[in-house]
Amino acid sequence: MNLKPFLMLVLVLPLNACLASSYRIPSDEVARLAALPPEQRGESVRVVQRLDFDKDPSHSGYVERSSSSSGGGVVFIHNPTVVHHRHVHVTDTARHVHSSSASVTPSVQAPAPSSSGVVHAPSPTAPAGTTTPSPTPVGTSAPIEAAAPVDGRPPAPSLAEPLPETGTGPADAGPVESAPASGSGESFDFDSAEFMIAAVITMAVAGTVILVATEGPRYDGWLGLDPDAPVHVIHASGARERTTLAELTAEDAWAAEVVLVEDEIDATRLGRAPLDRVGFVWRMEGGAMQYPTPDHEDPLAATATIGLGYYPLQQLGILLSTWLGYGSHNESSVLGVKYGLEIDIMPLSFGILQLGGYGVAGMGFGAAEANFDYEERTFHAPFLGFGALVELEISTRLAAIARAGVDWQSIDGDWNEPTALFSLGLSVY
Repeated sequence: MNLKPFLMLVLVLPLNACLASSYRIPSDEVARLAALPPEQRGESVRVVQRLDFDKDPSHSGYVERSSSSSGGGVVFIHNPTVVHHRHVHVTDTARHVHSSSASVTPSVQAPAPSSSGVVHAPSPTAPAGTTTPSPTPVGTSAPIEAAAPVDGRPPAPSLAEPLPETGTGPADAGPVESAPASGSGESFDFDSAEFMIAAVITMAVAGTVILVATEGPRYDGWLGLDPDAPVHVIHASGARERTTLAELTAEDAWAAEVVLVEDEIDATRLGRAPLDRVGFVWRMEGGAMQYPTPDHEDPLAATATIGLGYYPLQQLGILLSTWLGYGSHNESSVLGVKYGLEIDIMPLSFGILQLGGYGVAGMGFGAAEANFDYEERTFHAPFLGFGALVELEISTRLAAIARAGVDWQSIDGDWNEPTALFSLGLSVY
């Protein structure tokens, strides 16, 4: 089993996931700041650190907003990128564009018109010694004559002659072999299944490493600023303005983004916000789970839990979760895959410690390789489960999680004895 390509993802992809040196002010915070007196706006500003692929507004063209611009003064354009020596001057009266590049229009020589003003194209003429064939009426075919022999060889068959019939009847057909029915007597391919499970787990680990490397240290909290700190207002139309914190207006809350750039401000981090679950969540856990076997011993096997979902409320989450694992029992392989809809409820909070529970319903697939105690068995049937969840807050968007629970698996129409599971992992919000 070659997992080298998947392990490379874990090492290479996080290199592309970096945090930007700028902060976004949420729209509700912009509205709150606009309602405060200008001198109080820098005391505590809620911000969220941006990602590296978010374009730095200080490196793009923007308009310097000033009180004189509305009264007919000068609007300054800042654009650090010069393209083709193009100079733009914007004033309150006109916009002048000067370009040092010159355009060249290619000349095309056309035929000279006649005295009547009509250009005549020469009609095609047949080569000397040949005759122009007369057109054949639509719906009729011209007779095809047999070609004369060349160098004593027989002529090629004419298209007008019927082609010889190929053997399509029962007498000409060769023996037909019937394909065996799929799945008849075939055993389950444990090696391929284990490889696929390992590949999915490895890619999920790679995604978790990327998210933890960005969302874990990502600053989501409050900054202390000077009221005159520069602020970039990016509108949905793409227009960009730079103003100050003290000059923000209520209309700026409707902008696509309001951004602070670290290089332009003198800021003090006042503290992170507490764990905020509202929004999307990615969860990755590792642990062990019992797998039902025909001898009812239900051995423990290594298991990975992967979940993706959404928390509409701080205490309520809805996830699509899957459990993947494999191991051995009595010198034979066992594996299982479970997937279903998970509901999380986290009602209790004690500082950084959060307590709650979960319930899940879905489908479970299991396979047990034949050994000296039993024959090979596979199943795909419903399962139910519930248990406890414990989260330990690491940052505003990251928490460690522990899970312990039990599952009931239906096999051949009967519900199996409850099996246990436990795991530890990370939740990224």
